[in-house]
Amino acid sequence: MHPTLDLSRRSTLTELMDEPDLPPAALEQALSGIGRLNRASGVDRALFARLARSARSAGGPLRVLDVACGGGDVTLSLVDRARRAGLALEVDGCDVSGTAVRFAAENAARRGLPARFFELDCIEDELPSDYDAIVCTLFLHHLGRGEILKLFASAIRSGARLVLASDLVRSRAGYWLAILATRLLTRSEVVHADGPRSVERAFSVEEMRGVVRDAGLAGATVRRAWPFRMLVEWERP
Repeated sequence: MHPTLDLSRRSTLTELMDEPDLPPAALEQALSGIGRLNRASGVDRALFARLARSARSAGGPLRVLDVACGGGDVTLSLVDRARRAGLALEVDGCDVSGTAVRFAAENAARRGLPARFFELDCIEDELPSDYDAIVCTLFLHHLGRGEILKLFASAIRSGARLVLASDLVRSRAGYWLAILATRLLTRSEVVHADGPRSVERAFSVEEMRGVVRDAGLAGATVRRAWPFRMLVEWERP
């Protein structure tokens, strides 16, 4: 565990969840832990508030794709919030991991929520062209700058009208909060290790603004969000 955090650059440390040979049981435990962390942070509220505005002005159902959805906790929270609010919001999720997709689909079936989950490598494969909005949560810090540019370029080519990306901000306070929160909210050793490591791998707000600018997302905003997060928002002109 690193006692300090170098704020001048991103860490090159990899995360255990990115390892292809991580046992499925360990991955599922980690996905459950991340779900609890996401619920505690309330990230779904900020995403839903923005999607709800678009859904109310849309002529029909607003179709949303949650990219790199992991265990689908954010996906299903958006579906549940839309159902309770009476909004025509349809949310599906995709992930490169077949284990994560199965885990998410089982959660959807157990909760009786109509979300579809499917496997997709959103960096190497083109994003589907039949969604109005593309969202992702806690994914950008897993990527290099070039990979994020590829993801945003694919989102533009997909024809989506709205792109939302919520991620961590690299900071000392966020680093220590990650250590505390991961130990309070989950027993997953993978999450215990990856939580602070994720903060080390995260971008600063200014760095992300540079990435967004280079990606050609004209008019996009990158703003801070609670707790120690940022929200990228782009709407097609």
